[in-house]
Amino acid sequence: MEEGFWIEPDGTPHSLGWQLHDDWARDWIEKHSMQPSRTAAKAVELSRETKPDAGPAFFELLRRGWVRQRGRVFTVWRFVPQARRCIAKNAAHCGFRSVGVEVRNSREVRWMGTFEVRGGEGLRGSGS
Repeated sequence: MEEGFWIEPDGTPHSLGWQLHDDWARDWIEKHSMQPSRTAAKAVELSRETKPDAGPAFFELLRRGWVRQRGRVFTVWRFVPQARRCIAKNAAHCGFRSVGVEVRNSREVRWMGTFEVRGGEGLRGSGS
């Protein structure tokens, strides 16, 4: 199975092929001459037990509004309308009828729940 996608805040998906999310994020950050923030570094510490392979670049993209997709699970920094739209659009493109959403940031690691995909229009369900 391919690793998945990084999805920009505007909804543009980037297929990773066989590259790991963290490696792709690090390459993108370096290519664009950016440095991960201290906030992203804090998120690494908070997620170490459940996501030991995620580095600061991974969390920097999330902090900037990107969405990570791995299979049917989408990871966001904040579960805001813009992130919901990105998730719905890419999930519909992949043919998914339902998806899981998790929040990972410098304050929490939380499973939001499973949501039904309504075409590219949105997500239905309350999660947790």
